Amino acid sequence: MRFHAIRGQMNSSIYGAIVSNEIIPSKPLKFLIDTGSQCSMISACWLDTSFDCGTLKRGADSLGATGTDITYVLHNVRLFLFTKKGALYYIQTFKEMGVLPRKYDRDNRLLAIPNLLGMDVIGNTFKLIYSKRKTILKSRKSFRKV
Repeated sequence: MRFHAIRGQMNSSIYGAIVSNEIIPSKPLKFLIDTGSQCSMISACWLDTSFDCGTLKRGADSLGATGTDITYVLHNVRLFLFTKKGALYYIQTFKEMGVLPRKYDRDNRLLAIPNLLGMDVIGNTFKLIYSKRKTILKSRKSFRKV
């Protein structure tokens, strides 16, 4: 099975969804395909505005492009990805997944920190095929359509 990513000028992304008892996202989430990230993570800025990271357990701080960030933890997170035709497939369950809290700039504007699809999914579950024209996540196993 192949999942076609959306190509940008500098990166690729794919739409998916997560399900956890601790949150219920109201819309599909866009994940940046990040081969430099060990772990997949969710950014709270893409979740419902009423979502408060303070209700979650504090996780280990994460080191990213902008420095060290506080991370919170979701438990038993099920990840789903959309195909090019819009079909939704169950990919895997994470015992824990990090959540980055909302961040604001000096003018109190929300910073659009992306959700990350890291090597815990890409390296274990997919072969990444990257060319000038397209990015494809080719599965190493079969998935269950939802």
